[in-house]
Amino acid sequence: MVHAHSVPQAIASNRLPIDFRRLAWTSRLACDYVHEFGKLDPFFAGDPRSVEGWRVAIARRQRYQPRCAIAPVVQNQLRRRRAPEQARRVAARLDDSGAIAIVTGQQSGL
Repeated sequence: MVHAHSVPQAIASNRLPIDFRRLAWTSRLACDYVHEFGKLDPFFAGDPRSVEGWRVAIARRQRYQPRCAIAPVVQNQLRRRRAPEQARRVAARLDDSGAIAIVTGQQSGL
């Protein structure tokens, strides 16, 4: 569970081990997102490298009501897939009113 006051230090460091601009296959959009986010700022709810941006996004989500009932759905899927008990316990934490789920997918392949 992530709380607005405990944003991971990795975000705060703003260090990138790879300069995406040096990769020939990287799109201009991906390069701007990583290296010149200001160009894209109007299209996003906040800069993902900003600690304050994460705090605001987390606080905004925690104020949102009603909360969806995602925990039982995820737990049911994990049960059907015979996931380890530890995975089901962690999924149950989604039911906590202070829980925030950060969901990723193809976004990382911008």
